[in-house]
Amino acid sequence: MATIAATIRTALSQGLDNAQVLEIVKANHLDSNTSAACVSYYRSKMKKAGAQVAAAKGETKAAANVIGIEDAKAKLLAKVSGAEENVYSVDKVKFQRGQEGQGFVCKLLRNGKVVAEVIDYAMGGPFDFDWKVEGEAQILAKHVATLPQVDVFGTMMDMNDEMFVDEFINDFQLLKQFKTLTNGKIAFINAKGQLMTTRKCEVTEKNIEAVKAHNPQCQIINGMNEVDALAVMKKVAQ
Repeated sequence: MATIAATIRTALSQGLDNAQVLEIVKANHLDSNTSAACVSYYRSKMKKAGAQVAAAKGETKAAANVIGIEDAKAKLLAKVSGAEENVYSVDKVKFQRGQEGQGFVCKLLRNGKVVAEVIDYAMGGPFDFDWKVEGEAQILAKHVATLPQVDVFGTMMDMNDEMFVDEFINDFQLLKQFKTLTNGKIAFINAKGQLMTTRKCEVTEKNIEAVKAHNPQCQIINGMNEVDALAVMKKVAQ
């Protein structure tokens, strides 16, 4: 039987919209909890790879580029939801210096349970996975095999366990930056797509309205949930 990822790609290549793709996935993979966000993620990746993929039902160019974060948001939602029963996350992230820059150590969790400690010594070698639960290495390998290829300096490559964990570490750093930017300041995206902040001030409705008055087309990012915040931070970091 084809994997869920293969089923989604095949359906998208036939020009089906998200609802139709989900119907096919659920018909062929009865235990799947694949979401529309996950389908949007694959649609975006296929478009970027040059595949001929129809726009999602009801999608317009303007709607797909509101503040430029919708593709990033779809990707993040797909990752958060995981592949069916696998929801991965990292915890206890600590950064350390190595011979080739910044490394890290973190706990890798699946469905809220620690399954490994991952260390990047930043010495030019691979990540060190210290597995805490037997069989979890194989489960992760199977999981990443369902994910689409990633663009690495212009070359499309298969996702692997190191890239997968590294994305979480990057997200952790971006969220940390987001919290710094919005702590005691009002942060916003201006009409040019630039991330701006006010001087230190109380984050009140009155002050937010003052910022909007001076920047009519801005998007205030204070108070965003993690998915929206990450989508914004990834977009402005491009």
